[in-house]
Amino acid sequence: MTLRSVDDRTYQIIDCASPGAVDELAGLTVGDTVSVTLTEAACRGNGWRVIAVDTACAVVDASLVA
Repeated sequence: MTLRSVDDRTYQIIDCASPGAVDELAGLTVGDTVSVTLTEAACRGNGWRVIAVDTACAVVDASLVA
């Protein structure tokens, strides 16, 4: 999954910290907005791990892109 921030940075999501985060992200469709907490994943390349997801956020940090 790729997330794009409001300042046009892209984040390749390769891991989630919990099954709940996986479920929240799985329910999104292209164009949905979401606020996420990310940490760099231990991998080769630019991978990120989702720590927390908030789909009912007032301030949008990232939007899902295809």
